[in-house]
Amino acid sequence: MAKKPDYGIDAPGVVRNLLVIGTALIVSGIVFPTIHLGNVTILWSRSAFCPGGSCLLGGLLMLLYAKWGKFRHRDRMLNMLRWRGDERVLDVGTGRGLLLIGAAPTADNRHRNRHRCLEHQGSFWKFIGAYEGQCGY
Repeated sequence: MAKKPDYGIDAPGVVRNLLVIGTALIVSGIVFPTIHLGNVTILWSRSAFCPGGSCLLGGLLMLLYAKWGKFRHRDRMLNMLRWRGDERVLDVGTGRGLLLIGAAPTADNRHRNRHRCLEHQGSFWKFIGAYEGQCGY
């Protein structure tokens, strides 16, 4: 059985920042529930939990979408089409080929081993192979 491709995490820096900031806000709200500045008392736990929870939730939702949601979304989009079974699919500049790999089982099998692989390099396209072994997948 073929291994499911790993498309990585979308915007890993953003996910990391959301998780780190969310955790820091919640921990700071637990450690410092109130902050006293002269005559002013800040109820920090109330001020930190809501934005901290929002950041954590946003980071976790981004992780869930990157690992499972994008596949469900792709399949839902591809199921909107009425596939006849004789289609030929062209993948042009779609990143790592998530849609192409999803469409491959419904595409025309007669052309499966005769596809051409192109790679974008700078301002031109370079032919890198004509068969699966040459294309790197």
